[in-house]
Amino acid sequence: MDDTQLEGTITFVQHEKKFVSIEYLHNGKLKNINGSIKDAAQQKLIDEKLIKKFHHFREGDEVTFVLTRSIRGDKMVADRIRFRFNNSLSNLLHKAKTGNQFSGYIKQVDDQYFIKEIDSYHFFPLRLSPWEHRPTVQEMEQLALFSLENYTNPDKVTALLVHRQFIPEYKKAMTLLDKKQVIEAPVLKVTPHAIYVGFLGNKIQGKLSLPKDKDAPVEKEGDKISIIIKYISPERIVVERVKPI
Repeated sequence: MDDTQLEGTITFVQHEKKFVSIEYLHNGKLKNINGSIKDAAQQKLIDEKLIKKFHHFREGDEVTFVLTRSIRGDKMVADRIRFRFNNSLSNLLHKAKTGNQFSGYIKQVDDQYFIKEIDSYHFFPLRLSPWEHRPTVQEMEQLALFSLENYTNPDKVTALLVHRQFIPEYKKAMTLLDKKQVIEAPVLKVTPHAIYVGFLGNKIQGKLSLPKDKDAPVEKEGDKISIIIKYISPERIVVERVKPI
């Protein structure tokens, strides 16, 4: 392996197979080469104290790397890929501070959703609520508006859709919160630490603490508990036990 450090720009990321394409200048000629960004490759660099943590590679990342033979030995590949900086990402995150609305296309990789910003081609993990409809194939073919969260920390940036579509039961739960309505919720599961209940066809679930009195009887699966909703947001729902009517 040649230990000469080269510099280049990532032009394509295959997130599913964990490889990147890098464009670089060598002996006055513009070239392209592929390289692995699998966890094992990054972990090796961490073990050697060359990097401090895993990096989520994106198009536009400026990186260093070395050339080595592929496992088959039939071609050269990029190895020891290390992130340097990404000006286009920095510009995008700076823009979010003053006008946090962007457009892009939703992509699905395995069970995860991402959104690809239309101008920069940067991928951002799309954060969906447990009670939010998953994007359909038709919706993924259309431009979607989104905002960025945690844009002060490039390693933790996520995206939220501007027009979020929640299941009907979530909207009904908001009405139940406003009315402070008592709900008879069946017990779905009991653990050593909590009781889990469901309501509205079990599409909405909540967690209750076990009785403080260790000698008090604990409900079992299938029993019903009277509860009210104390707090609701796209991220979590808080319920509280009430005395039966």
